[in-house]
Amino acid sequence: MFKKISWKWYVGAIIFTVSLALIFPLVGLKSYVNEVAIISESLMIVFSYKLMIKRLSGPVTFFLGLLVGLFWGVALFSLVGVIYNIN
Repeated sequence: MFKKISWKWYVGAIIFTVSLALIFPLVGLKSYVNEVAIISESLMIVFSYKLMIKRLSGPVTFFLGLLVGLFWGVALFSLVGVIYNIN
């Protein structure tokens, strides 16, 4: 299913979700930042899996994708928290 989707759509969706995560606190929707960041993190996991599956085995790619998603989520939550001082 994920193989049929172009990588451009993943990049566009990731950019869109990061933009939403940065805009939501400005318009008073701080409570929705977590959901948007989780969606962005999930997109990053699938995108990194799609990029690495051609060169690495399935289980290695899966765990590397999870690590990339974890670091992406931490970075996004940290960025939004620092910019908007969200506790």
